[in-house]
Amino acid sequence: SALVVEHLCLFSHDLTKKLKRWRDGRLKHHTFNNRIMVYDDRGNVIGDKYWLSGRDLANGEEMILDRGNAVVQVLESVGEYDQDLSEVVGKRVKDREKRAQVNSSANRQTPLARPTPQTDGEQTTQRLKHRSLSEILGLPTSHYRRAVAQSSPPNQQQRKQASGENDDSPSKRRKHDYASSKTSRYAESLFGTPLNLS
Repeated sequence: SALVVEHLCLFSHDLTKKLKRWRDGRLKHHTFNNRIMVYDDRGNVIGDKYWLSGRDLANGEEMILDRGNAVVQVLESVGEYDQDLSEVVGKRVKDREKRAQVNSSANRQTPLARPTPQTDGEQTTQRLKHRSLSEILGLPTSHYRRAVAQSSPPNQQQRKQASGENDDSPSKRRKHDYASSKTSRYAESLFGTPLNLS
């Protein structure tokens, strides 16, 4: 069994505000693991904290909970009682034994794989089978071409193209005059012979 000390407390979720809205609650200090649990007046868990300083909780002590995001102010002690830990400890022992049984039964069911003896010929063929993926696919290795230095900077090449000095570029396509072709087709359909309208 372990001692649990119960206190009245005030808690607030307003950590950063100067004016805090305090609410009533209860604080339980479990001495066997130095854990502080905070509950509201209805019994809902607000949060908890591990009390790492060796001293007992004093009236007016303020702390911020590790989990629960609240600030707590300790008030007077209401009482203390002994909590029976045999259920908790017994449950842990039972769980540990159960896991050990599951692990041992799993180990018994899966037999250990033993390597079969091989001859020297089989071992050499296995060694020859391992090839890299690039060898299998026929990908080129690190034989890359070198970069060729340009005779003139890129901005000069762009200027030449803009001014039209570069004669290798293909000539522009002529625009098709849709209006004249439309009228020639109309005249052709009227007279039945191709006409040249110019």
